[in-house]
Amino acid sequence: IPGVNLPLTDFFYYFLSLAISSIYHETGHALAAVREGVRIHSFGLFVLIIIPGAFVNLSTEQVLNLRVWNQLKIYTAGVWHNISLALFAIILLLINPILLSPLYSQPEGAVLAHIEPFSGASGPNGLREADLITGINDCKIMEVSNWKQCLLMIANYPRIGYCVSNDFIEKERSFALNPQKCCDDNSEKSLCFSKNNSLEKMCLPVRQLLDKTSMTCNTSDDCIKNLDKNYNCLKPMADHNSTKLIIIGRHGKPNVLFWGTPSELFQSIILIKYKPKMTSLPLIIIHYYETLL
Repeated sequence: IPGVNLPLTDFFYYFLSLAISSIYHETGHALAAVREGVRIHSFGLFVLIIIPGAFVNLSTEQVLNLRVWNQLKIYTAGVWHNISLALFAIILLLINPILLSPLYSQPEGAVLAHIEPFSGASGPNGLREADLITGINDCKIMEVSNWKQCLLMIANYPRIGYCVSNDFIEKERSFALNPQKCCDDNSEKSLCFSKNNSLEKMCLPVRQLLDKTSMTCNTSDDCIKNLDKNYNCLKPMADHNSTKLIIIGRHGKPNVLFWGTPSELFQSIILIKYKPKMTSLPLIIIHYYETLL
């Protein structure tokens, strides 16, 4: 049921694959019947609510007059056709890298084929089509399947903090005019951080903060142990626990900073394993083709 146990975005693939499989299945029965000299009365297509199908109407009398082995050939021809169709799809998937190799390379990482305009990871400084994504936070992206695994890990783990020096805090900290707020509405490039899991809040520029530190933490003790007493553990604050600060690493380009939920990233981004050797080559079509297979 689309929208219940089937993603709406996948409905087209299921509908088309069911239609192709049904037609090919019934073609198998028809060809086997013709080979055995059985008359075909009619054939056609139908849609049962949302499920496509096909049918072949054979001469029952002629089928029953055949030997059992010949009847079995007609009855099982549809299944054999479906098996051959599945094997054909598997072969195409396996040789696709070879077929596409003159135009596309397969680098280590995942290539962005499409990003929805509403995504918080898009925009002037956001992700672009054909970007090669190499990691998110501390999770390395070796292939497309790693993307989902890394997002699940980020979603299931508590929000991480960053070891930041007191000198940077005093220099870059800004104060909102409204005492009820941590950051002003105009502070688009800043986030509200809590100091060492306390109620003390401070508004700091995110990219500058991340440029100054490469160490993550849970408490300030982690920072003191690995650095010195001049460092504190700062964690970004949000109204919902599912909101996370996600650093998306790209090959040859600056990191993209995303403030939102991992599920939004997963739903708004399509990745493939092929990177075009020329900028004019399409990407999303490869995703459609391989998904259908």
